[in-house]
Formats: sequence, C-alpha cells, structure tokens
Amino acid sequence: MRDAFREIDVICKAGKDFFKGSDNPPEDDYNCIITNPAFTEKNKLFRRLKFLGKPFVVLLHANSTAAKYITENFQEQDLQHIALGYVKFLDKNVKEMPKADPSNCVLLCWKMNIDESLFPKKPKVYQINELRPFCKKHGMAVYGSKAKILERIYRKGYTDEDIENFLVERDST
Repeated sequence: MRDAFREIDVICKAGKDFFKGSDNPPEDDYNCIITNPAFTEKNKLFRRLKFLGKPFVVLLHANSTAAKYITENFQEQDLQHIALGYVKFLDKNVKEMPKADPSNCVLLCWKMNIDESLFPKKPKVYQINELRPFCKKHGMAVYGSKAKILERIYRKGYTDEDIENFLVERDST
C-alpha cells in the first residue's frame, strides 16, 4: 500500500488536534489527509473533512461507506472505494492485537485518483450457501451473517483459495 502514496509528503504536527480549529481551514501547507480514525468518530471526521475540503483517504469498516452523510456530502464521481478485505490490526509494536477481530475494511478516497492496481486483488464475493458447506466440512459453526461466517473462516487461517478449491471439488462431484 505504501507505493500508492509514494508521491505524497506526510506532515504530522505533534500536539495539534485535527478536530479543533478556527472557522477557517488551517494554514498548514498540505495536499491531502490520510487517516485511520476510530470507527466511532466517523461522523465527526467527515464533517471536518467536508469543512477542510482537502482530498482524503480514510480507512473504514466496509459497512460504513454507504453512510447517509457521505453520500449526501461528497459527490459520487469523486469517491473511490478500494476494498482491502479483512484487515488485521497491529499495536504500536507491530504485533497483532490479541482481542481485535479482523475487520472487513475499505479505503474511502475523495479526489485522490489512486491507481487501484497497486492494491491486492479485490476479495471474492461469496454466497452464504457456498460458505455454510465449507464451514460444516471444516467443523465450524454455520450460523450468522455472511460477514460473520467469513470472519470465522479467515480467523481459522483459511484463504479464498481454500474456499475456491472446495467449491470446484464440490461442483465436480
């Protein structure tokens, strides 16, 4: 992902609160905003981003991208949704956070025109009736939404390739 942002100079000023500021946009000289906000702060974040009017990239849970505020305040032709699939979060020591479940995430970009070929292939979309037999065969619970079932599968270490192989094998018999 770093290659996608190679041309961008990142400026981070210690002690500055992104949400505090005067009624005028900050005088800092920067071209865009790249952030991984607390998912609970997204509405406050998008109000501030709208006010600043700078291009941005925000890491969000996939279900957040259709939020009413986003669709009402940012023109669709300027938005990019880059699917990342299930993301594991790391702590400040670059170790996997033990209690953090992988989240289905996207990069929501506004006026960035990012080359999407720099990112991994978009995740396969499965039907729930394809996932349940896979779970049953591997001794996993089959209840819940498609997202919860996929979360369970990925947490157990299975990949899209494992699911695809299972489906090919199932369909050939």
